[in-house]
Amino acid sequence: MTNLNNRRIGKTVMENFQGYLFILPALVIISVFFIYPAIELFSLAYTDYNLMSGKMGFVGFANFKALPDNGDFLNSLVVTFKLALFIVPVQTIISMIMAVFVNQKLQGMKLFRTIYFIPAITSFVAVAIMWKQIYNPTFGLANSILGLLNLGPFQFLSSKSQALIAVGITCIWKSWGYFMVIFISGLQEIPREVQEASYIDGANNVQRFFHITIPMLRKVTIFVVIITTMDAIKLFIPSFTMTAGGPLGSTDTAVHYIWRQAFRLQQVGPATAMSTVLFLIIIIITFLQFKIDGRNNEEGR
Repeated sequence: MTNLNNRRIGKTVMENFQGYLFILPALVIISVFFIYPAIELFSLAYTDYNLMSGKMGFVGFANFKALPDNGDFLNSLVVTFKLALFIVPVQTIISMIMAVFVNQKLQGMKLFRTIYFIPAITSFVAVAIMWKQIYNPTFGLANSILGLLNLGPFQFLSSKSQALIAVGITCIWKSWGYFMVIFISGLQEIPREVQEASYIDGANNVQRFFHITIPMLRKVTIFVVIITTMDAIKLFIPSFTMTAGGPLGSTDTAVHYIWRQAFRLQQVGPATAMSTVLFLIIIIITFLQFKIDGRNNEEGR
Protein backbone atom coordinates (compact mmCIF):
# COMPACT_ATOMS: atom_id res chain seq x y z
CA MET A 1 0.00 0.00 0.00
CA THR A 2 2.84 2.35 0.86
CA ASN A 3 4.61 1.57 -2.42
CA LEU A 4 1.39 2.28 -4.33
CA ASN A 5 0.98 5.67 -2.62
CA ASN A 6 4.61 6.52 -3.33
CA ARG A 7 4.12 5.67 -7.00
CA ARG A 8 1.03 7.87 -7.17
CA ILE A 9 2.88 10.72 -5.51
CA GLY A 10 5.86 10.25 -7.81
CA LYS A 11 3.57 10.22 -10.85
CA THR A 12 1.81 13.39 -9.69
CA VAL A 13 5.13 15.16 -9.10
CA MET A 14 6.36 14.15 -12.56
CA GLU A 15 3.15 15.35 -14.20
CA ASN A 16 3.40 18.68 -12.35
CA PHE A 17 7.04 19.00 -13.36
CA GLN A 18 6.16 18.38 -17.00
CA GLY A 19 3.41 20.97 -16.76
CA TYR A 20 5.82 23.55 -15.36
CA LEU A 21 8.22 22.78 -18.21
CA PHE A 22 5.48 23.56 -20.72
CA ILE A 23 4.70 26.94 -19.17
CA LEU A 24 8.35 27.82 -18.48
CA PRO A 25 8.91 29.71 -21.79
CA ALA A 26 5.81 31.82 -21.16
CA LEU A 27 6.91 32.50 -17.57
CA VAL A 28 10.35 33.62 -18.76
CA ILE A 29 8.85 35.97 -21.36
CA ILE A 30 6.35 37.42 -18.87
CA SER A 31 9.05 37.86 -16.23
CA VAL A 32 11.52 39.56 -18.58
CA PHE A 33 9.11 41.81 -20.46
CA PHE A 34 6.36 42.48 -17.89
CA ILE A 35 7.21 41.68 -14.28
CA TYR A 36 10.77 43.05 -14.27
CA PRO A 37 9.81 46.31 -16.08
CA ALA A 38 6.90 46.74 -13.65
CA ILE A 39 9.25 46.41 -10.67
CA GLU A 40 11.65 48.90 -12.26
CA LEU A 41 8.74 51.24 -12.92
CA PHE A 42 7.67 51.28 -9.28
CA SER A 43 11.24 51.80 -8.06
CA LEU A 44 11.96 54.70 -10.46
CA ALA A 45 8.85 56.52 -9.24
CA TYR A 46 10.77 57.43 -6.07
CA THR A 47 13.77 58.91 -7.90
CA ASP A 48 14.72 61.88 -10.08
CA TYR A 49 16.25 59.63 -12.74
CA ASN A 50 17.39 61.43 -15.91
CA LEU A 51 17.19 59.32 -19.05
CA MET A 52 20.05 61.04 -20.87
CA SER A 53 22.62 61.46 -18.08
CA GLY A 54 21.72 58.27 -16.24
CA LYS A 55 21.97 60.10 -12.91
CA MET A 56 19.50 59.11 -10.25
CA GLY A 57 18.77 60.25 -6.73
CA PHE A 58 16.17 59.11 -4.21
CA VAL A 59 13.42 61.70 -3.68
CA GLY A 60 10.90 59.66 -1.70
CA PHE A 61 7.27 60.56 -2.33
CA ALA A 62 8.06 63.95 -3.89
CA ASN A 63 6.96 62.83 -7.37
CA PHE A 64 3.61 61.63 -6.03
CA LYS A 65 3.06 64.73 -3.89
CA ALA A 66 3.54 66.95 -6.95
CA LEU A 67 0.83 65.20 -9.01
CA PRO A 68 -2.23 67.01 -7.54
CA ASP A 69 -0.65 70.33 -8.54
CA ASN A 70 0.12 69.15 -12.08
CA GLY A 71 -2.76 70.60 -14.08
CA ASP A 72 -1.65 69.03 -17.36
CA PHE A 73 -1.60 65.54 -15.86
CA LEU A 74 -5.03 66.03 -14.30
CA ASN A 75 -6.30 67.25 -17.66
CA SER A 76 -4.89 64.12 -19.33
CA LEU A 77 -6.81 61.95 -16.85
CA VAL A 78 -10.03 63.85 -17.60
CA VAL A 79 -9.43 63.45 -21.35
CA THR A 80 -8.75 59.73 -20.87
CA PHE A 81 -11.97 59.13 -18.95
CA LYS A 82 -14.03 61.20 -21.40
CA LEU A 83 -12.65 59.09 -24.22
CA ALA A 84 -13.33 55.86 -22.31
CA LEU A 85 -16.90 56.91 -21.48
CA PHE A 86 -17.51 57.49 -25.19
CA ILE A 87 -15.71 54.43 -26.58
CA VAL A 88 -16.84 51.72 -24.15
CA PRO A 89 -20.66 51.94 -24.50
CA VAL A 90 -20.67 52.82 -28.21
CA GLN A 91 -18.18 50.11 -29.18
CA THR A 92 -19.95 47.49 -27.05
CA ILE A 93 -23.37 48.27 -28.53
CA ILE A 94 -22.10 48.32 -32.12
CA SER A 95 -20.17 45.08 -31.64
CA MET A 96 -23.20 43.30 -30.17
CA ILE A 97 -25.65 44.49 -32.83
CA MET A 98 -23.33 43.64 -35.70
CA ALA A 99 -22.60 40.23 -34.14
CA VAL A 100 -26.32 39.47 -34.16
CA PHE A 101 -26.50 40.64 -37.79
CA VAL A 102 -23.58 38.59 -39.16
CA ASN A 103 -24.55 35.53 -37.09
CA GLN A 104 -27.51 34.98 -39.39
CA LYS A 105 -27.33 31.89 -41.57
CA LEU A 106 -27.50 33.81 -44.83
CA GLN A 107 -25.40 33.58 -47.96
CA GLY A 108 -22.33 35.82 -47.92
CA MET A 109 -22.24 36.39 -44.15
CA LYS A 110 -18.78 34.84 -43.83
CA LEU A 111 -17.49 37.44 -46.28
CA PHE A 112 -19.02 40.25 -44.20
CA ARG A 113 -17.44 38.84 -41.04
CA THR A 114 -14.05 38.90 -42.72
CA ILE A 115 -14.49 42.44 -44.04
CA TYR A 116 -15.61 43.77 -40.67
CA PHE A 117 -12.70 42.07 -38.91
CA ILE A 118 -9.99 43.48 -41.20
CA PRO A 119 -9.54 46.79 -39.25
CA ALA A 120 -8.86 44.78 -36.07
CA ILE A 121 -5.77 43.18 -37.63
CA THR A 122 -4.59 46.38 -39.32
CA SER A 123 -1.77 48.40 -37.77
CA PHE A 124 -3.19 51.09 -35.49
CA VAL A 125 -0.62 53.54 -36.83
CA ALA A 126 -1.82 52.93 -40.40
CA VAL A 127 -5.45 53.31 -39.28
CA ALA A 128 -4.67 56.56 -37.46
CA ILE A 129 -2.86 58.03 -40.48
CA MET A 130 -5.73 57.03 -42.79
CA TRP A 131 -8.37 58.61 -40.54
CA LYS A 132 -6.27 61.72 -40.14
CA GLN A 133 -6.55 62.20 -43.90
CA ILE A 134 -10.27 61.41 -43.82
CA TYR A 135 -10.73 64.13 -41.20
CA ASN A 136 -8.81 66.73 -43.17
CA PRO A 137 -11.13 69.79 -43.14
CA THR A 138 -10.16 70.90 -46.66
CA PHE A 139 -10.03 67.77 -48.84
CA GLY A 140 -10.95 64.97 -46.44
CA LEU A 141 -13.52 62.30 -47.28
CA ALA A 142 -15.60 62.99 -44.15
CA ASN A 143 -16.48 66.58 -45.10
CA SER A 144 -17.05 65.52 -48.72
CA ILE A 145 -19.69 62.98 -47.65
CA LEU A 146 -21.25 65.27 -45.04
CA GLY A 147 -21.38 68.04 -47.63
CA LEU A 148 -23.73 65.90 -49.73
CA LEU A 149 -26.08 65.96 -46.76
CA ASN A 150 -25.71 69.73 -46.40
CA LEU A 151 -23.76 69.29 -43.18
CA GLY A 152 -20.49 70.91 -42.19
CA PRO A 153 -17.81 71.60 -43.00
CA PHE A 154 -16.36 70.40 -39.70
CA GLN A 155 -12.85 71.02 -38.41
CA PHE A 156 -12.60 67.61 -36.71
CA LEU A 157 -9.03 67.24 -35.40
CA SER A 158 -8.43 71.00 -35.54
CA SER A 159 -11.36 71.76 -33.24
CA LYS A 160 -11.05 71.50 -29.48
CA SER A 161 -14.70 70.44 -29.18
CA GLN A 162 -14.62 67.88 -32.02
CA ALA A 163 -11.15 66.34 -31.85
CA LEU A 164 -11.78 63.92 -28.99
CA ILE A 165 -14.95 62.52 -30.57
CA ALA A 166 -13.11 62.15 -33.88
CA VAL A 167 -10.33 60.21 -32.16
CA GLY A 168 -12.92 58.07 -30.38
CA ILE A 169 -14.65 57.19 -33.67
CA THR A 170 -11.30 56.11 -35.09
CA CYS A 171 -10.67 53.84 -32.10
CA ILE A 172 -14.14 52.31 -32.38
CA TRP A 173 -13.73 51.65 -36.11
CA LYS A 174 -10.40 49.98 -35.42
CA SER A 175 -11.54 47.61 -32.68
CA TRP A 176 -15.25 46.85 -32.91
CA GLY A 177 -14.70 43.95 -35.34
CA TYR A 178 -12.57 42.14 -32.77
CA PHE A 179 -15.26 42.36 -30.10
CA MET A 180 -17.89 41.43 -32.67
CA VAL A 181 -16.15 38.06 -33.03
CA ILE A 182 -16.25 37.61 -29.25
CA PHE A 183 -19.98 38.33 -29.23
CA ILE A 184 -20.49 35.86 -32.09
CA SER A 185 -18.89 33.13 -30.00
CA GLY A 186 -21.28 34.05 -27.18
CA LEU A 187 -24.29 33.97 -29.51
CA GLN A 188 -23.37 30.50 -30.71
CA GLU A 189 -23.41 29.28 -27.10
CA ILE A 190 -27.08 30.26 -26.64
CA PRO A 191 -29.09 27.01 -26.60
CA ARG A 192 -31.12 26.49 -29.75
CA GLU A 193 -34.04 25.29 -27.62
CA VAL A 194 -34.36 28.74 -26.08
CA GLN A 195 -34.54 30.38 -29.52
CA GLU A 196 -37.08 27.82 -30.73
CA ALA A 197 -39.22 28.34 -27.64
CA SER A 198 -39.29 32.10 -28.30
CA TYR A 199 -40.44 31.46 -31.88
CA ILE A 200 -43.25 29.23 -30.61
CA ASP A 201 -44.30 31.89 -28.11
CA GLY A 202 -44.55 34.39 -30.95
CA ALA A 203 -41.69 36.69 -29.93
CA ASN A 204 -40.45 38.97 -32.71
CA ASN A 205 -36.81 39.79 -33.43
CA VAL A 206 -36.74 42.88 -31.19
CA GLN A 207 -38.28 41.00 -28.26
CA ARG A 208 -35.85 38.10 -28.68
CA PHE A 209 -32.93 40.53 -28.77
CA PHE A 210 -33.85 42.32 -25.53
CA HIS A 211 -35.31 39.41 -23.56
CA ILE A 212 -33.11 36.50 -24.70
CA THR A 213 -29.97 37.64 -26.50
CA ILE A 214 -28.86 40.45 -24.18
CA PRO A 215 -29.50 38.55 -20.89
CA MET A 216 -27.71 35.44 -22.16
CA LEU A 217 -24.76 37.52 -23.39
CA ARG A 218 -24.29 39.15 -19.98
CA LYS A 219 -21.03 37.33 -19.20
CA VAL A 220 -19.60 38.11 -22.62
CA THR A 221 -20.73 41.72 -22.33
CA ILE A 222 -19.01 42.13 -18.95
CA PHE A 223 -15.81 40.70 -20.44
CA VAL A 224 -16.00 43.06 -23.44
CA VAL A 225 -16.68 46.08 -21.21
CA ILE A 226 -13.70 45.27 -18.97
CA ILE A 227 -11.29 44.75 -21.86
CA THR A 228 -12.59 47.80 -23.74
CA THR A 229 -12.26 49.97 -20.62
CA MET A 230 -8.64 48.94 -20.07
CA ASP A 231 -7.83 49.49 -23.74
CA ALA A 232 -9.47 52.93 -23.73
CA ILE A 233 -7.56 54.05 -20.63
CA LYS A 234 -4.25 52.94 -22.17
CA LEU A 235 -4.75 54.65 -25.56
CA PHE A 236 -1.62 56.26 -26.97
CA ILE A 237 -1.27 55.82 -30.74
CA PRO A 238 -4.27 57.99 -31.83
CA SER A 239 -3.12 60.95 -29.73
CA PHE A 240 0.48 60.51 -30.85
CA THR A 241 -0.23 60.01 -34.55
CA MET A 242 -3.33 62.08 -35.23
CA THR A 243 -3.21 65.14 -32.95
CA ALA A 244 -0.02 65.11 -30.82
CA GLY A 245 -2.34 65.74 -27.89
CA GLY A 246 -3.86 68.88 -29.37
CA PRO A 247 -5.58 71.12 -29.97
CA LEU A 248 -4.94 72.75 -26.59
CA GLY A 249 -4.60 69.39 -24.83
CA SER A 250 -8.10 68.24 -25.78
CA THR A 251 -6.84 64.81 -26.92
CA ASP A 252 -3.82 64.53 -24.65
CA THR A 253 -4.48 61.14 -23.04
CA ALA A 254 -2.72 60.08 -19.85
CA VAL A 255 -0.39 57.62 -21.59
CA HIS A 256 0.53 60.20 -24.23
CA TYR A 257 1.28 62.80 -21.56
CA ILE A 258 3.37 60.32 -19.56
CA TRP A 259 5.32 59.40 -22.69
CA ARG A 260 6.03 63.07 -23.39
CA GLN A 261 7.24 63.65 -19.84
CA ALA A 262 9.53 60.61 -19.90
CA PHE A 263 11.02 60.67 -23.39
CA ARG A 264 10.84 64.29 -24.48
CA LEU A 265 11.32 66.16 -21.23
CA GLN A 266 13.48 63.43 -19.63
CA GLN A 267 11.37 63.56 -16.45
CA VAL A 268 11.43 59.82 -15.86
CA GLY A 269 10.76 59.96 -12.12
CA PRO A 270 7.54 62.02 -12.35
CA ALA A 271 6.48 60.02 -15.42
CA THR A 272 6.82 56.70 -13.61
CA ALA A 273 4.87 58.12 -10.66
CA MET A 274 2.10 59.03 -13.08
CA SER A 275 2.27 55.53 -14.59
CA THR A 276 1.92 54.02 -11.13
CA VAL A 277 -1.17 56.13 -10.44
CA LEU A 278 -2.68 55.15 -13.80
CA PHE A 279 -1.93 51.49 -13.09
CA LEU A 280 -3.72 51.72 -9.74
CA ILE A 281 -6.70 53.43 -11.40
CA ILE A 282 -6.99 50.58 -13.92
CA ILE A 283 -6.77 48.00 -11.12
CA ILE A 284 -9.50 49.78 -9.11
CA ILE A 285 -11.84 50.11 -12.11
CA THR A 286 -11.36 46.46 -13.05
CA PHE A 287 -11.97 45.38 -9.45
CA LEU A 288 -15.18 47.43 -9.29
CA GLN A 289 -16.40 45.93 -12.57
CA PHE A 290 -15.80 42.42 -11.24
CA LYS A 291 -17.57 43.31 -7.98
CA ILE A 292 -20.60 44.64 -9.86
CA ASP A 293 -20.66 41.49 -11.98
CA GLY A 294 -20.44 39.31 -8.86
CA ARG A 295 -23.25 41.23 -7.17
CA ASN A 296 -25.43 40.81 -10.28
CA ASN A 297 -24.73 37.07 -10.19
CA GLU A 298 -25.87 36.85 -6.57
CA GLU A 299 -29.04 38.83 -7.29
CA GLY A 300 -29.71 36.63 -10.32
CA ARG A 301 -29.74 33.57 -8.09
